[in-house]
Amino acid sequence: FFEPGDVVGIKVNPVGQPFHISAPEVFQEIVAGLGEAGVKPKDVVAYDRYRAQFLSGGFEKWLPDGVRWTFATSGDVPNGLQLDMDGYDRDQYMEMALVAAKGDPANPHHRRSYVAKFLTKEVNKMVNLGVLKKDLVNIVVHGHEPTLSEMVVAASRDKDLLALAKEK
Repeated sequence: FFEPGDVVGIKVNPVGQPFHISAPEVFQEIVAGLGEAGVKPKDVVAYDRYRAQFLSGGFEKWLPDGVRWTFATSGDVPNGLQLDMDGYDRDQYMEMALVAAKGDPANPHHRRSYVAKFLTKEVNKMVNLGVLKKDLVNIVVHGHEPTLSEMVVAASRDKDLLALAKEK
């Protein structure tokens, strides 16, 4: 799947800080595997949407030599609406059926989930490094479906599912 000349993005996940984030040892093994496939470290880019979360997760401290990192949003997200476009591709987006609580349904910008320029302009392959932890339930969620996270939380509180998880 990977070959020399590829530029590979690795999406890290810092939102469960401080304990439940992408693991450095898994990231480093992925980079090593990419190297075995002929991908140079300079062609590997660690990514998270928010610069502040990437840095507070400490990801930049354990990147192998030559591996770069980037983000799409450099500042805070006031009022829960991420509206800056500097790191996003205005031509690549998904139209959402719902808007955030403080969003305006009549405003197209509030209804769109824009794709980071990093994905549309810089890389040709992408790895999504979830939060994989031994002895924990690991869920990989892909995309930006606003109700999906609510459903995952509801399922995590379901007594029957909790009992089943404890049995396993």
